[in-house]
Amino acid sequence: MQFTQGVLTTQYFNTEDSSLKASFKLDASIKAPTVIYQNSQYWCGDACTCSYSESGTALPADSYTAVVSGQITELTVTDSFFNGKTINVACSKDALKIV
Repeated sequence: MQFTQGVLTTQYFNTEDSSLKASFKLDASIKAPTVIYQNSQYWCGDACTCSYSESGTALPADSYTAVVSGQITELTVTDSFFNGKTINVACSKDALKIV
């Protein structure tokens, strides 16, 4: 996680399976995205997939945007309902979805 749309609370990258788990407390007044860097040369190849949740429930698709450009994913939570809540990010190689 290079930047977060709030305060980063946890981050863990597993070098054995290339998975990333991170959490941040959302500050909806920040309009800049959370930036997730996934190194395709050494870790992900072309197969890393991310999912986003709050309290164990996947974020509704209409509550955020996620723009993938090369090795960078920019996540912006657009629904102010989630302001002050902990957003969980899970990324994994060769996974369809992780919540």
